[in-house]
Amino acid sequence: MNHIREIAKKFIAGNASLAEKELLHKWYDEQIIAAEEFVNIPDAANADEIRQRIYQAILARLDEQQSGSAGEKTTTIIEFRQIAAVAAVVFIAFSLIGYLYWPEKNQTIVPVESENSIVIEDVSPGGNKAVLTLADGHEIVLAQQEEGFLTRVGDVTISKTADGLLVYKVANSRSVFADNRMLYHKLTTPKSGQYQVILPDQTKVWLNAASSLKYPAKFASDKREVELDGEAYFEVANAFYAERHLSAKPKNRNQYKVPFIVKTRNQQVEVTGTKFNINAYADEEAVKTTLLEGGVRVTVSAAAGALGPQQKVLKPGEQAVLANDQLDVTQVNVENEYSWKDGNFLFNDQPLHMIMRQLSRWYDVEVDYTHLPNTRYNGFISRDVPLSRVLEMFEKTGNTHFEIKNRTIKVKP
Repeated sequence: MNHIREIAKKFIAGNASLAEKELLHKWYDEQIIAAEEFVNIPDAANADEIRQRIYQAILARLDEQQSGSAGEKTTTIIEFRQIAAVAAVVFIAFSLIGYLYWPEKNQTIVPVESENSIVIEDVSPGGNKAVLTLADGHEIVLAQQEEGFLTRVGDVTISKTADGLLVYKVANSRSVFADNRMLYHKLTTPKSGQYQVILPDQTKVWLNAASSLKYPAKFASDKREVELDGEAYFEVANAFYAERHLSAKPKNRNQYKVPFIVKTRNQQVEVTGTKFNINAYADEEAVKTTLLEGGVRVTVSAAAGALGPQQKVLKPGEQAVLANDQLDVTQVNVENEYSWKDGNFLFNDQPLHMIMRQLSRWYDVEVDYTHLPNTRYNGFISRDVPLSRVLEMFEKTGNTHFEIKNRTIKVKP
């Protein structure tokens, strides 16, 4: 069915409507049921074989539906991009099957029927919610504002678009920088909230739930500096010095670039033009800076720990991890770190306690960790679905059961 493929592509790009998402979820459930006959695989089979069989089974079923609707048997050539789109939709299917057949050492998994789950109440997903605090302390609750003009700060206008985007626009492009007193604004998302803002220099920032970003209505002429608490994804725009601000004429245009600096707890990230994600929640064990494009320099001050000042320069695909006062760099799958921006949960060998913290922030719920198993999961699911649907995904592994009551997730033994 071509329309399912198209909806899958729109879903992954974050452009699917509510009706299209519901249709995709319904189709997805049908495929999981239809694929159950393929999971009777000998114990000697390896995990890759299991995943491949489930994946090919669902693709084959999709092609059968497509050829049947055309009224005649046809041969379908599936391009790599089409496969990638469908693979993202069915990823959770073969990930969970892999866990059913390949439990971790010392872990016993017993399949469980869905009626054993206890869902006393459900919780809706988060959405575009944020509060903008101006320099004079005035607060604007963005969800209560109509699209269009919000306010003006000097020659900077602040407006809200129809799809909930906060936009700063400087009347004169030559006056992007402020040489006078800085006026700081703060964008704050609650639990179950997210928001996107375009800063005065046209840098784009996606702010995740329970986060805040402090920034000036106009940047200084020698640097662009913001402060982050929580998590945000940045696409930094290039900005250049005016020649009058330079003591000597640069040899090349790159030396005109005004650095962009993000300050978080115990570290700062300096860039000139790039795409990266920073996770700096206070309740996480580490501050993670992940680079997608360009280059960044991560610096930890001497005051942050006994190890003294530390500095790392990242390349695309690398992540700086600041934990226990130690700054380390590793290679990562960057998609895992910014999938939230595209409206998805993507778990790749992630501990359940870390997953629960994400759910707590996005659904604005508490978590009772008393009986939380020490288990890791792979999975992919939209952030637009109710909480019960996400928990049901984990219950299908058979070793974890949940109860939602009084906006609290309780893990059942």
